[in-house]
Amino acid sequence: MANNLTAEKALIFRITHINNVPWILRHGLHCKNSDVQDPGFVRIGNLELIQRRTARNVPVQPGGTLADYIPFYFTPFSMMMYNIKTGYGGIRQFPNAEIVIMVSSLRGLADRGLATVFSDRHAYLQTAQFFTSLDDLDKIDWGILQRRDFKRDVDDPEKTDRYQAEALVHRHLPVEHLAGIVCLGENEKRTLERQREEVGLELKVVAQPGWYF
Repeated sequence: MANNLTAEKALIFRITHINNVPWILRHGLHCKNSDVQDPGFVRIGNLELIQRRTARNVPVQPGGTLADYIPFYFTPFSMMMYNIKTGYGGIRQFPNAEIVIMVSSLRGLADRGLATVFSDRHAYLQTAQFFTSLDDLDKIDWGILQRRDFKRDVDDPEKTDRYQAEALVHRHLPVEHLAGIVCLGENEKRTLERQREEVGLELKVVAQPGWYF
């Protein structure tokens, strides 16, 4: 996986609960501020932070707040995934089998004309820098992503912030623009493939236990 986490490939990853997938397959991914929402959406992660993001302005076009974007990370091994696994910080835990990883590419989305923004660290932070040009992907700290190195470091206190660099897709991401969905094992894969077939999609589904903590 480390060799795939590069500016050239610009792969991006978003985790969600497996129960959210049937709705996503029919409607795509929508931002928090969208009028189109899954009434049965299973929330994961830091719910307080998710709410606070509604007030964080995005200082580059197309503007708005973080709640106007669908956030992705540049690694499947996100700190959010780790916290959901361990319960760190009081985050509600879910077993790996209930978490899926949606994969796309910033370059692929740009080729399709979707509006995207990315940050060099956790986008909620006031120190975050935001970019719209793919030429600025070298601002991402790919080295720590490749090493899965988010351990706190007194000599580099901003390292964990940089590890959480974000790719932000404006408003709506049609499911056809996903490269695929990764799940833990074969049981989950069969479930997702059946759901995919029910809506007539050709989306790749891969069981990849090595992508989980």
